[in-house]
Amino acid sequence: MDEPIVGDDLALFDGNEVYKGTARVVKATGPVCGRYLTLTLDHAVAGTAIGDNVLDMSEQPSARYVIRDNTMHDCRCHGALVNAPYGSIDNNWMYSTSVEAIQLSGGNGVGPAPTNLNISDNLISAPGQSAQYYGAITMVATDAVGNLLQAPVFEKISIQNNLIWNTPGPAILTASAGDFTIGDNWISDTNQTQSAPTYYGSLPSLDSLLFYQSSYGTVCGNSLGGTETGPIGIDATGFKIVVDSVCP
Repeated sequence: MDEPIVGDDLALFDGNEVYKGTARVVKATGPVCGRYLTLTLDHAVAGTAIGDNVLDMSEQPSARYVIRDNTMHDCRCHGALVNAPYGSIDNNWMYSTSVEAIQLSGGNGVGPAPTNLNISDNLISAPGQSAQYYGAITMVATDAVGNLLQAPVFEKISIQNNLIWNTPGPAILTASAGDFTIGDNWISDTNQTQSAPTYYGSLPSLDSLLFYQSSYGTVCGNSLGGTETGPIGIDATGFKIVVDSVCP
């Protein structure tokens, strides 16, 4: 990756890749490709410390991406596995994958985690066995020993107008998220495997939409059908999550 230069936007993360903030470089001193580079930012980012990670958003090649109009099926794979910000996953057909259809990943050194991400107008069916516990669409960010992170890692996520059906577990698991919208999705015949559920706080994986350690979300206009499809579950760790029958 190129050295940060004046005008670049830098995103700062802690050792677990929990996002702290973004600031712009207004001054850079030091030899090109030298051992040290001193940067002056346009404002302070609270909580920064030695050992934090920095991502140059202006130079990051994977920071802006579109996954569109694809068919992913009958594979030993996800439909999409992402850990970078600023993207759109839309108008794809994902079925008979070996694991979750769409996984948002972060924490534990795997990357900065998706933020500012749109997931819309996808057809998702028959994800693999692990989707029984994590969902067809899942957000997973852990610390070094595998515990789900409490701080918002996935932020500004929109999951709307998707068709999710015929799944062994939940349709969507939202964990470690903040400022999100889950709206106008059609969900049918999920939670088909009823034995040995796992729990997220008080929530069993028998719920169709799970919200754990997440905050400032809107859940609206989702249609749930099928005899085994579970309810919308919000754990006590959830904060300011609004559920409505229609989207504003």
